[in-house]
Amino acid sequence: MGRLLRVVTVVLGGLVGLTLLAAVGVVAAFYWNAASSDWPRAGEITVARRPAERTARSAAEQARAARDVGAPSEEHFGHKNVILLGTAEGEVPTRPVAARQSAAGTGSLSSPTGAVLGSRLADFGDCGQLQNAFLPAFDYRPRGSVQYGLALGEFAGAVPRRFRFGLVASSDNHRARAGSGYKELGRLSMTDGTPLGGDWTDGRAASFYFTGGLAAVHASGRDLGAIFAALERREVYGTSGDRILLWFDLLRPDGSRVPMGGEAQVSGTPRFEVRAVGAFEQRPGCPDDVTARLPPDRLQRLCRGECHHPGGRRRVITRIEVVRIRPQIVPGEPIGPLIEDPWKVLPCPGTAAGCRVSFEDPELPRSGREAVYYVRALQEPTPAVNGDTIDCERDQAGSCVRARPCPGGGMAGGDVEDCLADVEERAWSSPIFVGPSS
Repeated sequence: MGRLLRVVTVVLGGLVGLTLLAAVGVVAAFYWNAASSDWPRAGEITVARRPAERTARSAAEQARAARDVGAPSEEHFGHKNVILLGTAEGEVPTRPVAARQSAAGTGSLSSPTGAVLGSRLADFGDCGQLQNAFLPAFDYRPRGSVQYGLALGEFAGAVPRRFRFGLVASSDNHRARAGSGYKELGRLSMTDGTPLGGDWTDGRAASFYFTGGLAAVHASGRDLGAIFAALERREVYGTSGDRILLWFDLLRPDGSRVPMGGEAQVSGTPRFEVRAVGAFEQRPGCPDDVTARLPPDRLQRLCRGECHHPGGRRRVITRIEVVRIRPQIVPGEPIGPLIEDPWKVLPCPGTAAGCRVSFEDPELPRSGREAVYYVRALQEPTPAVNGDTIDCERDQAGSCVRARPCPGGGMAGGDVEDCLADVEERAWSSPIFVGPSS
C-alpha cells in the first residue's frame, strides 16, 4: 500500500444542484448537500420504492463497520472522492476493507475505485451496503430508517413528543413512470437505471435501482376528499409494487376495531388481527380495451407494451411478520433494544385465498409504556429487477469474495440485462400506536 500523501475532497453542493436544475429545467433534486444535519435524521426516509427498514442487529453491524473502516456514520453528507498519490500501478489491496481503510474519513465514495489506483469494483464487494435487507437503499447509513424515527422521543417539554408516521411506498422516476412494479422488466426504462457518470456506468449504483412501489389507502370512496381523509387518518399502507391487499386492526373488547394508523389506550392485553391477500398474477401485453384505443408505438413509449394486465390467479401470502417498537421514555435510552424486528412471525396457510392471523401482547399492560406495532405481509418469491443488487459470491463465512454488479449499459455500451432475481414482494402496514390505560 502506498502512503496516503494527500486527500482531495469534492462535495457536490446545493449550488451545483441548483445550477443543474436551472440548466435542464427539471423540478427534482439530483444532488443534496446536507449542510444541515437535521435532514437525514428527521422522520421517515423512503428511497426508491421501499420504506427504509432495519433491525437493531443491522444497525449495530453498520455502526461497527463504519468504525472498522474509519468512515463517519453520523456525518455522511455529499459525494466525495479520494485520490491516493504514491500507490504503485496495479498495486491493489487484497481485501476490500483495506481499500476502505485507505479512504478513512471520506464518508460515501461516489466512485469507490478512485480510492486506490488500479482497483476494481469487484475488490469492494458489498462494503458500505446494508446487509440481509430486502432491496436496500444504496449506501444506506444508520439512523435513516422509519424504525429509528418511531423509536425516538423528544423530551424538551413536560410531555414527551414522538413521531406518528403512516407508511406508504409510492415512487416514481425521472421518466414519469410511477408505480412501475406491476411487472418486473425494463431496468433502464422502468427504473432510473440509465447511467449518468462513473458511479452509474460501473454498475454499482445501477444495481440498486428498483421498479416502483405503491401507496394504498382504505378510503370510503375514490374521490379526492375520501382519499385525503384516509391519508390524514394514516389508514394507509405501502407495497413494493404488487397490488397486495392488507388490513391490520386492533380488536376492542366491544367488537369495534382500531385500524392501521390509529391510536388507542387499552386496560388489558391488546389483541390484533391481520388479513392479507396476494396480488393477481400478470398476463403478458395489454388488455383488449387498451390495445383498441392506443396504437402499438404509443404503448411502447408509455410502458414498453406491457400494461397492468391481471389474470385470474392470486399469488400466495406465505407469512405475516410483526414489528414491535417501544419508543424512548427517558433521554438517551438506547434505540437498538427498542426495535424488535421481527417480533413475531405468523405462518399463513399458503393458499391463493389469502391469510388471516391474530396475535396478542400480554407484556404491554405490565410494561407501563407505549408500544408501536406494524406488520409486513410477504408474498411467494417472484423475480424482480436487481433482486440481488450486487449479487455477491460468498465464502463459507458469508463474506463477499466476488461482486457481480448489474452492468450499467447505455453510455457504458452494449446491451443491458434486467438482472432478475427472486424476492418476496411485500406490503407494509401503517403502525398502530397503543398505550396502557393509567
